[in-house]
Amino acid sequence: YEEMVGLMLKERSDAKLNKSVILNRAMASYAQYGPDSRFKHQLSEKELRSYNPNRLIDRVHDLTTYPHEVFYYGNKDLGAVKMMLNKQHKVPARKNSYPEARKFTELPTTENKVYFVHYDMVQAMILRMSKDEQFNKELIPVAQLFNEYFGSGLSSIVFQEIRETRAL
Repeated sequence: YEEMVGLMLKERSDAKLNKSVILNRAMASYAQYGPDSRFKHQLSEKELRSYNPNRLIDRVHDLTTYPHEVFYYGNKDLGAVKMMLNKQHKVPARKNSYPEARKFTELPTTENKVYFVHYDMVQAMILRMSKDEQFNKELIPVAQLFNEYFGSGLSSIVFQEIRETRAL
């Protein structure tokens, strides 16, 4: 368990030096949720080191006490699978209810905001976030046209035009 905790702490330490993690995960989460964000919702080093690994094992064993479904993909007939599950997959008659999920409330977007993170690098990285309307499948063709024209990386029409005009 100590080795696993050490690896987790090393990953966290490395993430603090990774510009992509800083921008795309940490700052994006902060911009969307504020200081009480999903990105920050994790056990501290002290909590990790003091956690009893047997509690983790118990939690894995308790998974079958919650409502769940079993999906099977294979060549056995349904009767044989049911018989195997009845023999091997023991579940209590009374199941636990799910623990209440932690809610992270998105911040309202009432004004324009710009956040900066100082990271010593040659190029700037920009992340733009905004709220939009609910998904509407009628907009898919227009969105695909827009993305094809302005997006699609180095093969986009706009990028080709810039490259040819600037002789890049």
